[in-house]
Amino acid sequence: MAADLSPLMGPGIGVTCFLSMLKTGGPMSLNSKIYRLTEWHRRIDEALRREMRRRGADPLRLLRLRHLKQRVKERLHRSMRSPAFG
Repeated sequence: MAADLSPLMGPGIGVTCFLSMLKTGGPMSLNSKIYRLTEWHRRIDEALRREMRRRGADPLRLLRLRHLKQRVKERLHRSMRSPAFG
């Protein structure tokens, strides 16, 4: 049955499509892009806070989450500075 599925019907389609659209500038509207980036930033922030509260927090995981959060924040700021936004 899995052989009948098109490549767009895979189990990770949400994240995969989102990341590929961000890289290629696909058919995502600017407001949609900003919303999704804000959601990603919020989720990463929640994961970071959970990890910091956890006893014996993994420093490498904290570093990765902080780096990812910063990258999403930078992309969000670049999107909001876009001439199409204002």
